[in-house]
Amino acid sequence: MVLYFLKHGARFVDVDERLIELAKQELEMIHKVTESDNMDDYPRQESGLCKWSSGQCDFYDVCKGQQKIEDFK
Repeated sequence: MVLYFLKHGARFVDVDERLIELAKQELEMIHKVTESDNMDDYPRQESGLCKWSSGQCDFYDVCKGQQKIEDFK
């Protein structure tokens, strides 16, 4: 398998059964923590990515309290 990284380019990875099982476990975990429709289950986590370089996240104004998520429903 080949993975492409923006900074390092292509990296080749040997895939075996162990890696496939690990990928399946990771996907199961992601599904478990992202299946809720309740907004309270997804707390805001501010980081340096909120306002990066010369741009900002598309949801920056919403997260900073200037708009409420309910306004978009």
